[in-house]
Amino acid sequence: QKNFPVVHVRLLNRTHVFITQERFLYSNKEAQDDSPYNYTWHIPFTYTTNAERVDKVIILTEKENIVKLSKPATWIKANNDFRMYYITNYDLVGWKKLYHQLVTDHTIFTTTDRIQMLSDLLSLVTADRLDITFPLQ
Repeated sequence: QKNFPVVHVRLLNRTHVFITQERFLYSNKEAQDDSPYNYTWHIPFTYTTNAERVDKVIILTEKENIVKLSKPATWIKANNDFRMYYITNYDLVGWKKLYHQLVTDHTIFTTTDRIQMLSDLLSLVTADRLDITFPLQ
């Protein structure tokens, strides 16, 4: 199928994460053609939280998924070291918590993770999926 997914990540509470996926398009004017797979991908999901880094891959196969964290967390960053080809988006609370962590101690994230967050932000702003004023704060 065409394109690649954007994966939306939101902490439901300290132990569960709600994850959805959809086809990433830079413009609503792009072709809205059908896919025999309904634009659903098998998403290899890894994550880092304030409590731990989990590199064991969890395969997400549905459009909507709930993942139980092995340790309670206050923030989550998905796709460790940008190993998988998808854009990650967070709700505004999630982005703000990641921003706060970067300002407080950016070394908790690898250089690749920090570059990925910038790349994802720029892609999301370019596609009008995130307000441009947020990354400029």
